Amino acid sequence: FRVREVLEEKLRVILEEFGVDKTSDVLDSVEAGQMFDDLYIQSIANPKEIDAKVQKVVDQIKTHAEIERDSSSLIQSEKDISPDKAKEIVNHPLPHWVQKMTLSYLRGYGGQVCENKKPMSLTWPDGKQIEDVVFTVTDADRYPVATHLTLENSQIRGLVKRMPSYVSIQSIPIVSLVGIPGDVKGIWSLWQIGIGFGDKVDRKIFACFVHKDGRILMPTAKRVWDTLLCEDIGVVGYLDRIRCGDTYERMFNIIKEQAKPVYDELVRLHKSRIESERKKMDYAFNARKRVIEKVGLAEVKNYRLAKFDDTRKAWEKDVQEREMITPELIPLILLQIQKS
Repeated sequence: FRVREVLEEKLRVILEEFGVDKTSDVLDSVEAGQMFDDLYIQSIANPKEIDAKVQKVVDQIKTHAEIERDSSSLIQSEKDISPDKAKEIVNHPLPHWVQKMTLSYLRGYGGQVCENKKPMSLTWPDGKQIEDVVFTVTDADRYPVATHLTLENSQIRGLVKRMPSYVSIQSIPIVSLVGIPGDVKGIWSLWQIGIGFGDKVDRKIFACFVHKDGRILMPTAKRVWDTLLCEDIGVVGYLDRIRCGDTYERMFNIIKEQAKPVYDELVRLHKSRIESERKKMDYAFNARKRVIEKVGLAEVKNYRLAKFDDTRKAWEKDVQEREMITPELIPLILLQIQKS
């Protein structure tokens, strides 16, 4: 009891420091469970060293939490950020991409955009209106009462998830771009690679560029993608139907090979997550079973063991379903690219 009392008191301080409201967010690991078992054993063997032993464990937990926080933080601290880094963050084109996506969606699906005034006003396809809209931090500072639309907005996030897929009989636009070298001519495509498991899907977006001479140029694919995001795209024509079908089949076969490392990484990460979860749940189930087996009344013990077995079987069934993955390869965009 003394070990638990000291441990919880010290952990409460850590949780407040890291802004966490429940212990499991910091201690959700097999290593932490083993650490506490060792702590209890050492404290029983040497009761006078409880405070010192607990402090040692707490220091380890705090160190791990700090490493995790620092590695996942976009901006570590105000004093460490350089002027160049600050400028890069402020000038990042994400707000421009969000604005371009939103306005293009509204114009394409029956909404309205009024840009003659600043801030602008938007009308969604369902008739909902938003007055005084801005997309950048600069405009948000300039117009404090305006609505600042970012990816934090649920409707904007919905647009990101509502990507239409390309179908094999669809026309392929011929796009003219200014910001690319003159010899960049060929087919650029964007694909969604994923693995389905249960009712969920893990996805990655993959860009590919195939030069007209047959070379597969992955760095060029990223450059074209950046250019498409920043330029006003000019469609100068469309490939004929026969060429569209042939181009789609050729690109589909190329992507199956080129995107295999991306798919393999998705599978590896998925299996790694399941294995980690299995270790943690095995530890938790074993600990719970040991507690039930200490119950003195046979009827109570047997009832609890039966409920325990049902819970474990349900969890095992869920894990087995998630281990059965379904590959996903969906074309999003196919374009023929040429220099303007």
